[in-house]
Amino acid sequence: MIDTGVAYEDAANGRFRVVRDLADNRFAPGYDFVDDDDAPHDEHGHGTHVAGTIAPTTNNAYGVAGSDPSRQM
Repeated sequence: MIDTGVAYEDAANGRFRVVRDLADNRFAPGYDFVDDDDAPHDEHGHGTHVAGTIAPTTNNAYGVAGSDPSRQM
């Protein structure tokens, strides 16, 4: 998925927190083309929203079930 990033982990600076419905997912390595680094944190929220639609954790009694049962992004 190419978007604005994703809230895949808690950032050391406290600015980003992992989204509860994505916490159990495995993420492929990403790249931040804007900041030119390998930490694609979502500074705008759109990518996290899309990821939460595509692949939220299933069967966790929270949120919704996504369209990607593999949950690897």
